Amino acid sequence: MLVELSIHNIVLIEKLELAFQNGLTVLSGETGAGKSMLLDSLALVLGARSDSSLVRKGCSQAAVSAQFRIASEHPLRKNLAEHGLNISDNEDILIRRIINKDAKSKAFLQDNPISVSFLKRVGQQLVDIQGQFDQSRLLDSSTHRTLFDAFAKLGEQNSLVAERWQHAQSAREQHTLAQQQAEQAAHDADFTRHAVAELDALDPQKDEEQNLEAERNLLNNAEQLRQSLTLAHAILAGEENTLDAGAESLLEKTLALLAKQQKLAAEILQPIVGAVESALNSAQEARSLLQDAVEKTHFDAERLQLLEERLHALRSVARKHRIPCDQLPNLSLQLQRRMEIIQDDSAELQRLDALAHDAEQAYDTAAQELSQARGEAKQPFEEQINALLPSLKLEQARFEIHLQPTAPGAAGLESITFRIATLANYAPDKLHKIASAGELSRVLLAVSVTLADTGLAGSLVFDEVDSGIGGATASAVARQLRRLAHKRQILVITHSPQVAAWGQQQFRVEKRQGENGTTTRVVALDSHARREEVARMLAGATITEQAREAAQSLMNAADSEASEETTSLR
Repeated sequence: MLVELSIHNIVLIEKLELAFQNGLTVLSGETGAGKSMLLDSLALVLGARSDSSLVRKGCSQAAVSAQFRIASEHPLRKNLAEHGLNISDNEDILIRRIINKDAKSKAFLQDNPISVSFLKRVGQQLVDIQGQFDQSRLLDSSTHRTLFDAFAKLGEQNSLVAERWQHAQSAREQHTLAQQQAEQAAHDADFTRHAVAELDALDPQKDEEQNLEAERNLLNNAEQLRQSLTLAHAILAGEENTLDAGAESLLEKTLALLAKQQKLAAEILQPIVGAVESALNSAQEARSLLQDAVEKTHFDAERLQLLEERLHALRSVARKHRIPCDQLPNLSLQLQRRMEIIQDDSAELQRLDALAHDAEQAYDTAAQELSQARGEAKQPFEEQINALLPSLKLEQARFEIHLQPTAPGAAGLESITFRIATLANYAPDKLHKIASAGELSRVLLAVSVTLADTGLAGSLVFDEVDSGIGGATASAVARQLRRLAHKRQILVITHSPQVAAWGQQQFRVEKRQGENGTTTRVVALDSHARREEVARMLAGATITEQAREAAQSLMNAADSEASEETTSLR
C-alpha cells in the first residue's frame, strides 16, 4: 500500500506531505483545485514520462517521493533482489523521482539510482492507476483480452503461446528463405554449372595475376637486362674489351704487393691484407653470380606468348563476373557450394520444413490449451460481473464475453470482446454501441472489483469513476468501492458526495493565494471537516444547515452499512 507521498515544486504544489491509510481514501475539491496534479505526481514517481511543464515556475527542478509497504511474500521483493536491490521483510520501499527544467529526470529506489524503464515495471506492481483502463480504453477490445486473461490467471500460458508463435514464425521463415534460395539457385543452375566448369578448367591460383605480370615484365626486358649483366661481368673480370683492368685483377695485384711488404710492417699491413682478401673473395663471388645470371637471362618468345594468353584468360573471366582476378579462387569455391545446394537442397528443405512443422504443432498445442482455458473462464467471469451490476444500479444489464476465432497469432486463436445489454430483451453488443459514460464507469468498476484478487498492485486509484452518475447510483458505486477496499487500498478522486460519504479517509484539495503566488495544498479532514466538505459537495458554495444534516445522514448511513457488511464478512 501507499504509505506516504511527498511532492515538491510540481506545477502549483510547492511542498506537500501526505500520509495514507489502508481502506478507501477520498480526494475531493472544487474543479481546478489541482486534483489532477496529485495524479500526475503519483504517476511520475511510478515511472510516467517526465515533462518540463510539471516543474513549478521559477524552480530548477521538481521532486516526488513515495513510500510503499508490501507483504513479505510479494513478488516485487524477488524482482528487486534479481537487480541487486535486497529489501528486508519489514522494510518499506522508498522511490524518488527528480525532474529538471529540461525534462531530464533521475530515479532512485532506496537511494540507489535506477532506470526509468525499471521504475515503470516496479510501479506497475505497486499501484494500478485506473486511468490505464479508463472509459476510453475500456472501449478498446485489445484491453479486453488483457483484463480477461488477468482474471483467468493465464499469464504463463500467454507467454508460452507468444514464445512458441515467434519460434514457429522464425522456423517457417527459415524454410521459406531456403526454398526461395533453392528456387533461385535452380533457376541459375545452367549458368552456375557452366561457371563452375569454366573456373575448374581455368584453375586460378592465389596472386597468380601479380606473379604473371612480374614474369612478363621480366621477359619483355630480358635483352636489355642481359646486356647490362654482361657488361657488369666484363667490368668486374677485366676482359679484353674493357678500357681498364678489372676490379678482380686490381685486387689480385694489390694483394701480391702487400704480401711482399708484410715482413717489414706486419702489424700495420695484416688488417689491410685481410680486408683485401675479403674484397677479392666477394668480387669473385659476384662475378660468378653475374655469369649465372647472364646464362639464365634470355628472351623466350614462346613463354611470353603463354603468359599473355594466361593473363587474358584470367582477366576475361574476372570481367564476366565483375570481380578482380585475385577473387577468382573464392568465386570458384562459392559457385561449387551453390552447386552443392542445388544438388542437396531437397534434403535440407525437408529438414527445415520438418522443424517448422514441429514448431507450428507446438504452437498449436499451446494455443489450443489457452483457448480451452479461456473457454472455461468465460462463464465465471460473466457470472461475477453480472452479479455486481444490480448493486451498481444496472439491474437489467447483462454482460457477456465474446470469443471470436481469428487467425493464429501471438495472442492465441481468438479475439476477446466485452459486450453488454443495458435493457432487458436486448441482445448484448459492443460497449461503445450500448453503454453511456455513466454506465461505462460502473462496468469499469465491476471489472475492477472482479479483478481485485488478480493484480499484484496493492493500491488502486480511480479518477472520477463516478462520472456521469449521482444519487442512489453514486451510492451504489461507493458501496462497491468500499467493498473493494477490503482487499486493496483504494484512492478515489470524486465530485460525488455519496462517494465521499463512504470514505474512511478524506483529503480536500484547494488553491490558496499567498506571497509566492497561487499554490495547491491538500488538507486531511477530520470527521467534522469531512461533514463540511460533503455538505459543500451537496450544496455548493453556500453551505446550509440542511446540507450539513444531509451530509451527516449520508455519512451515518454509509458507516452503518459498512459496519454491517464488515461484520457479515467476518
